Amino acid sequence: MSHTRQEVAEAVDHYLEVAAKAVASGDWRAWADLFTVDADYYEHAYGHMHGREQIYNWISGVMGENTSMSFPVDWSVIEGDRVVMYQQMLTADPEGGDAVYQFPAVTILTYAGDGLFSYEEDMYNVAEAIEMGKAVTAAKERAAAR
Repeated sequence: MSHTRQEVAEAVDHYLEVAAKAVASGDWRAWADLFTVDADYYEHAYGHMHGREQIYNWISGVMGENTSMSFPVDWSVIEGDRVVMYQQMLTADPEGGDAVYQFPAVTILTYAGDGLFSYEEDMYNVAEAIEMGKAVTAAKERAAAR
C-alpha cells in the first residue's frame, strides 16, 4: 500500500529532525525507533543490519560520540513509499573555522507507515569518507595542540 506523498514527506522531515537531535545528544535510540522491528538497513561500508535493535547497536557504535556531524539534503525524490536523498555527510570544523569536511552520499528509504521506515540503504565513496575522517582527525589534533 502506498501512502500519501504528504505523509511520506512529513515522515522524512521527522527522520531528519530526529537524526539531528541524535547527533547533538549522542543518543540514537529515538532514531533507531523510526525503523520497523524487522527493517533492513544496507550500509555499503558496514554491511547489512536486520531489525531495529541491530540498527540501533550499529549506529550507536559508529556515531555515538560524534556530535559534530550534519546531513544536509541537496535534493530528494519521493515516488510512492520510496525516497531517495542526495546528502552531504558534513562535519563541523574542529578548529572552529570555516573549513569544510564533507563527502556526498545517497540514501534510499522505504516508508512503511505510522512514521516508520522498513528499509534504508546508504551509498557513498568509502575512500572519500576515509580521507575526510583523516582530515578531521588532523584538525582535531591541531586544535588540541593549541
